[in-house]
Amino acid sequence: MALLAVASCSPAFAQSDAESASKAPVATPATSGGQGSPPPGTPSIQSSLGNYGDPGGIRAFLDAKGIDFAFTYIGEVLGNTSGGVKRGATYEGRLDATLDVDLEKLASLKGAALHAEAFQIHGRGLSGNNTMDLFTVSGIEAYPSTRLYEAWFEQKFADDKIAVRVGQLGADTEFFVSQTSTLFVSSTYGWPAITADDLPSGGPAYPLSALGTRIKVTPFDNFTVLAAIFDGDPAGPYRPGVNNPLPQVRDNSGTNFRLQDPPLVMTEAAYAYNQEKSATALPGTVKVGYFHHFGQFAALDTPITTTNYRGNDGLYGVIDQAIYRAPGTDDQGASTFLRIAATPSDRNSIDFYVDGGVSYKGLIPGRPDDTAGFSAAYGRSSPNLAQTDALTGALVHDYQALIEATYQIAILPGFTIQPDFQYIFHPGAHGVADPATGLPIRDAAIFGLRATAHY
Repeated sequence: MALLAVASCSPAFAQSDAESASKAPVATPATSGGQGSPPPGTPSIQSSLGNYGDPGGIRAFLDAKGIDFAFTYIGEVLGNTSGGVKRGATYEGRLDATLDVDLEKLASLKGAALHAEAFQIHGRGLSGNNTMDLFTVSGIEAYPSTRLYEAWFEQKFADDKIAVRVGQLGADTEFFVSQTSTLFVSSTYGWPAITADDLPSGGPAYPLSALGTRIKVTPFDNFTVLAAIFDGDPAGPYRPGVNNPLPQVRDNSGTNFRLQDPPLVMTEAAYAYNQEKSATALPGTVKVGYFHHFGQFAALDTPITTTNYRGNDGLYGVIDQAIYRAPGTDDQGASTFLRIAATPSDRNSIDFYVDGGVSYKGLIPGRPDDTAGFSAAYGRSSPNLAQTDALTGALVHDYQALIEATYQIAILPGFTIQPDFQYIFHPGAHGVADPATGLPIRDAAIFGLRATAHY
């Protein structure tokens, strides 16, 4: 689909440009983001298409002027063979279109850049239709729509040690990110359930983003500080009888551009160690983050009250650590990740969250670019919420947990297929009733297959 779109709009540039572009290394630009998007450095299928990889030479022509575009299509079939509110299978897909402009190359504006990203989302999600779980089975699951995700301007200063970004921003592209966890299919390994469930409209994360400003400071090598302020409700508040209760429907195009809501502030410090090729120890990264929302949040006090608390806070940590490198290679071997987060119990439905796992690139001999992974996640429902449930006679929330096993097969550069298995314990944290029985939703076993093509 992406290649057809490119070919249909390409002017007739010289064939020699197309030939040279097909031989050049092509990878995902560092600004790529969003749930399920290829991480920086992902190869493109352009390198496998020869002279057809750049129809008319348009990509080479634009790249010389500092303009880079990319398309990624993710399609997947997911089905629950047991559990959930019903059994069955769904298909969903997402086409990503990104545009990056180096304004220094294009217009001699030193250190300046533009970025835009949009999604076309289609199909039916398994969580919304079958399992009704809190973690969301797929990182691309969203309400079908064509929407803007990010659109920002960035200016770098002080030899690129300071970078200021302004515009429509997604927090999940930079905050709370584990590089190891990007392998996995479940949404919670991207923007985790504790922020997705506790923040208004799920916070500024796929598929919603928000107007904001981010500053990134790198005072010395391998140490980075991020700070950002966002509009605190990307879709705007729900008003019964006035608008739709679903945030993705309240902002179905990504163009609400709200500024009138109480803000969300996020900060994060990251230290990457043993990154040099000459390092004798294995590389890793440690991150510590804090966020504060200035809005009002309904109290989960007992006895039951109608009090609102002003403000909400969260603290999190992330560790990525390589634990084995195959001799004679730079990237084959095993890596692990661990993320932990906590929020106040008196105003949040999930007050503690942890996930972690391991991935191994090149596990099977002769398959150096395949990656296998196993992970687990746990989200605890607030004890205050459980007490409120008990007092009202509702199903009592306790926790939701997940295990996932996956294997990403590199068919050719820029194209992968990925069998996946997930098992969800306590979908809806045992606090959501199966409409057919009135009992908590049963544990769900999920099998799936994802295909990803990046151009």
